[in-house]
Amino acid sequence: GDRGSVVGIDISDGMLAKARAKAAAAGIKNVEFRKGDAMKLPFEDGTFDMAIAASCLFFMPDMDAAVKEWARVVKPGGKVGLSCFGDACFQPMMDMFEDLVRKTGVALPPNYRPFPWQSLKSPADARKHLEAAGLTPLRLETAQVGYYLESKDELWEFVMGTGMRGSVERLPESTVPAFKEKFLSHIWSIAVESGVWIDVCPVYAVGRRS
Repeated sequence: GDRGSVVGIDISDGMLAKARAKAAAAGIKNVEFRKGDAMKLPFEDGTFDMAIAASCLFFMPDMDAAVKEWARVVKPGGKVGLSCFGDACFQPMMDMFEDLVRKTGVALPPNYRPFPWQSLKSPADARKHLEAAGLTPLRLETAQVGYYLESKDELWEFVMGTGMRGSVERLPESTVPAFKEKFLSHIWSIAVESGVWIDVCPVYAVGRRS
């Protein structure tokens, strides 16, 4: 509400610029954005009533340590909220995408993870990280949402705005146009009149600091 205040943290200057522009366009004035590392927040213990990490925990190099850090800056009795993606999220497109990437013949590292969110995909996974940080789980639930991408241009924009972008960037630059054309044609084969359905299965988890 208009009486509260929010501080947003991101390590990317580009993402911070987008956030500031969106807040300004919406006329929101009680939000401050700062550059910072989510693994080492620039705040004293117990600064906030709540910390929220939306669809980002799975990018952290040590997820337990990250949640502990977020819990550290929350007041006793405060909450930490997380969201991630369920096992069926973005399917069957994800499997089709990974299959095409592997067929390019590009050398991939042994621990290659085209979709980082697959390491955190259930309420049980979220509970584990909350409890490891000393938080008491209050809410663990899933939802079923989604939307249609109405054109191939929207589909490629989706690819380059998600974790799939990292796989595309591993391809030799000269092969990207051909890969893009093949991928879009392949995925569009499952399109219906409204376009390609993007199935999103978020997991929500909230824990309280004792």
